[in-house]
Amino acid sequence: MGLSETLEELIVGAYAAALDDTLWVPWADQLLGAMSGAMGSLVALDTTTGAVQQLFHLRAGPKVEEQYVSYGMGDLDPQMPYALSRPRSGYYLDTDHLDLSDPKAAEFTRWLTHCGLRHYMTTVARLGGGRIHAGVSIHRAIADGPTPVEEQRKLAAILPQITRAMELGFIHGEKLLESYWSGVTAGAAEPALMLDAEGRVARVTPALRALLASGDGLDIRSGSLRADQVDDDAQLQVVLSRASARISPRAGAARVRRRGGKPPFVVTAFPLRRPMPVLGPPEPTAIVMVVDPGAAPGPTNPIWREAFGFTPREDELAVLLMAGHSLESAAAVQATTLHTARVHLRRLFAKTGTSRQSDLVRLLGRLSL
Repeated sequence: MGLSETLEELIVGAYAAALDDTLWVPWADQLLGAMSGAMGSLVALDTTTGAVQQLFHLRAGPKVEEQYVSYGMGDLDPQMPYALSRPRSGYYLDTDHLDLSDPKAAEFTRWLTHCGLRHYMTTVARLGGGRIHAGVSIHRAIADGPTPVEEQRKLAAILPQITRAMELGFIHGEKLLESYWSGVTAGAAEPALMLDAEGRVARVTPALRALLASGDGLDIRSGSLRADQVDDDAQLQVVLSRASARISPRAGAARVRRRGGKPPFVVTAFPLRRPMPVLGPPEPTAIVMVVDPGAAPGPTNPIWREAFGFTPREDELAVLLMAGHSLESAAAVQATTLHTARVHLRRLFAKTGTSRQSDLVRLLGRLSL
């Protein structure tokens, strides 16, 4: 038996969303309508942490959305743990697993009843080898009764194609992320890493791997960049958390002491303004650079010269400042006077439109990634 035009459109729409992540939410709303749903949600769950990566309420009024958050319904929703536990992609009804003797499930059901809802059907797609479980929950109005068998059959008919489209969307997101990281670090000699939405290390440059191998001052433990000294680590975690925060992220820097009287590392973290994907892997939220002030400065950056018209000496000073040198130590490296270094610094400010050394370094850092 052939599929109806509506179901065919849903399949086509899912494959379109696989290439354009922004289409998943309107597609999920279309699916909700085709299945006679009164309200629903599009959810992506991180199976590693059990956390909700994305949650979009469908056809829910502002009051319901506000209550869901303020009443802590996400912590009571029995769909979340059940969807996480599913061993394979598929769909299920609330009657398949809902245990009203569980106080949390009972409280959640009472809230749904208060909203005029009760019966629902949920799809689950295991993405990235099970790293992400994503799907759509379809709630029905109490007055409409339980989910009809016909609605279940319609969903079952298109579910294999929907799941495949979601898998392709996840793969597409992974490829985009890998290309983004390659572009960010292309030609970068400085040690750097990328943080994901949870503040965990997502990517590391070879230069940082070499630095960490020395075991001096920094390492990666349980997926996080950590400092050896307790007080240094506390400050480092504040800087990393601010840079990867979902709301009002901020750049920052921390000093990390090393053994044997070596100059401390300077760790800088810069937020990345990128939207969180709906069904893709967790997006990068921050780039972290580790500067060794004692290391020899790297090569000059041709982009700086092209963008701002730096002279060779100005370019050399910019490299030293980016490597963590003070103006005094940079003058010593250049074998020039502090007065001359200040003249070059004022010219760098004028050419870049900055007025402080920290602003200059931040601007040049954005052109160095």
